[in-house]
Amino acid sequence: MSEPLDLSIALRKLHELALAEGDLGYAYWYAVARLLKDAQRMAERIRDLEAQVAQMPACGCDATGQPGAPRDTN
Repeated sequence: MSEPLDLSIALRKLHELALAEGDLGYAYWYAVARLLKDAQRMAERIRDLEAQVAQMPACGCDATGQPGAPRDTN
């Protein structure tokens, strides 16, 4: 997964658009900004989970560390 983007420029522009377009425009651009922030948080969480998975032993264990079904090595 790629490195996180700095959303500050995009969020600043969305804020400008929100202020320029009145109440309905503000609600719309605020929602778009919130979606961008949420997407960035989800991407960070995915990176964290990928790092955790990469550190797990390849033993056929499930997420709790208990032995699972043996892996097919063929």
